[in-house]
Amino acid sequence: MPMLKRADAEIHYEIHGAGFPVLLYAPGGLKSEMSMWGGSSPAYPNGFPWMDHLGFKKFHVMGGCAPLYLQPGTDKPHPAHTSAEIAELAPNIEVQKDWRGPEFLQESIRRVHDFLARNTPQ
Repeated sequence: MPMLKRADAEIHYEIHGAGFPVLLYAPGGLKSEMSMWGGSSPAYPNGFPWMDHLGFKKFHVMGGCAPLYLQPGTDKPHPAHTSAEIAELAPNIEVQKDWRGPEFLQESIRRVHDFLARNTPQ
């Protein structure tokens, strides 16, 4: 697995597919353990140095808790009241209320794909 080494971080990354780049990361919770995400450390280096390293000037950022496209939490690490507050405060937010469980997987994939397609710079 490729790795970007800096004085303040070691960032393991993978590249898949083609087209406008999407940075996917887990900002805590959601099994955000080093073994799950390739052993990068620290979890939150300043900025996105690996995207600079790869030559991407513009890219989507998608995280487990990212606003604007929201799949609301309902558990202790991602309480429903926090999701409701984000949904109320964030401008131009799209909320997918039903997303947990395998029966929602294909709909989630379609909606995220459509969201990214609508919001990708030309």
